[in-house]
Amino acid sequence: MVNQNQETCVRIKFPAVVGEATVQHIVQSVVHITEGAIKIDHIEASIKELDWDVLDGKVVFHGVIHKQIFFVSKENFVRHQSEDVQFSGHAVIPGAMPDMEAQVTAIIRRPITFQLLSRSRLEQHILVDVTVRVTKTEELPVPLLGSIAGQVVLNGVPQVLAPVAVFDSVWRLIGFTFSNNNGGFRFVSLPPGEYNVAATQAGVFELKRATVEACEETTVNFFQTPSTDCTAILPAFVCTLLGSLLELVT
Repeated sequence: MVNQNQETCVRIKFPAVVGEATVQHIVQSVVHITEGAIKIDHIEASIKELDWDVLDGKVVFHGVIHKQIFFVSKENFVRHQSEDVQFSGHAVIPGAMPDMEAQVTAIIRRPITFQLLSRSRLEQHILVDVTVRVTKTEELPVPLLGSIAGQVVLNGVPQVLAPVAVFDSVWRLIGFTFSNNNGGFRFVSLPPGEYNVAATQAGVFELKRATVEACEETTVNFFQTPSTDCTAILPAFVCTLLGSLLELVT
């Protein structure tokens, strides 16, 4: 249950919207019906390819509309013929810069309008709604947790492997650790609140109360007013715990 060293504050990256716009783009084409048509049954269309570039103040988009044209031939059979039509345009987005990200979607508005100019020539008009959103990555500092750190010093000498335990305000154990070669210790990832911090070494004990604030480190140093009677200052189970931890390193 040793408290591990983790980040006590985080910075969250998120996409901030710079601007968004929807533009309507009319794609017109005239296709040659190779077999000849006496009637157009229907036309199916979809966006096959869509790409874009973010420039200063605008997003330029370009794509391909794939169509399947179903028609009645002069032999009175239903045939189909495919066609790919390129389209391009732009949306004005104030504040857009080339290093920003963009999301572009295109939807074909229906019905598709068409006119059979002759048995071999078909004119079509497709209305495309293109929605453009430009975002930039921003960071937001989010204070979540705090920490407690300090040093265990007895009679001017830093204490090595001194057990230190931290409890919440109702004496629930949060974690424990042992002081390092310089007598130092640290508990991190602690929610803001009130804590009890206890330490022991060389037959003495001490209790410190600490207030933890988000993204702040609270300093707690031992032993400034040590006691040789553990149960006089600490609950009995805490004395037992500290004694057991001490046995692990002695």
